[in-house]
Amino acid sequence: MDAKDLYDLILSTYPSVTEGAICDLHKPCSKHRECSIKLSNKYIDFDAVETEFDRGRVSRPSVDAVKNAGPYFCFIEIKGWKKYLEWNKPSEKGIQKQAEYNLKGKLETSEEICVAISGQSNIFSQIPEVFILVTDIDVNEYGIESIHSDLMALAVSSSDWEAKCNSILEQQLNKQIIKIPKYYVNCKKLDDKLSSIGTE
Repeated sequence: MDAKDLYDLILSTYPSVTEGAICDLHKPCSKHRECSIKLSNKYIDFDAVETEFDRGRVSRPSVDAVKNAGPYFCFIEIKGWKKYLEWNKPSEKGIQKQAEYNLKGKLETSEEICVAISGQSNIFSQIPEVFILVTDIDVNEYGIESIHSDLMALAVSSSDWEAKCNSILEQQLNKQIIKIPKYYVNCKKLDDKLSSIGTE
């Protein structure tokens, strides 16, 4: 079994679960698209898979989506910042609290569900996996690599707060996801990232 086989097996096991654009899985964009970018890839709504898998039991946090990319099986989590920054008076403490997601727990639950669906306890020793954290703010311009000063000492602008959001969320990613390759990307660049992962 390869990554595409596992992807197809999940769809055939839960035919009520559909594929959709990544924008459809991000609540703010599912109702009103924030940009004109049209991404071509389709993803399985893995929250819907978890709901079906755990029906009659206590629901557990899982990743938002899964996708195959070449030989890799990708677990994808979406964390938006734009609406948070728009609706709240940002502070470093508030952003820190907002970024305290259990990424590791979501990944582990999702892996467990995939193992059960496949019927193979060692499925991820056969299929390489990656974790992709997707956000709606620009990670290239404001990512952690560009932060070399204490942003809180500056007269903070919107871009400064985005930089702080990126810095704190990327720290969470690096702290929690250790054993498999991980990526932090802007939603508009997700298709490109999947293409590059597929050729690694």
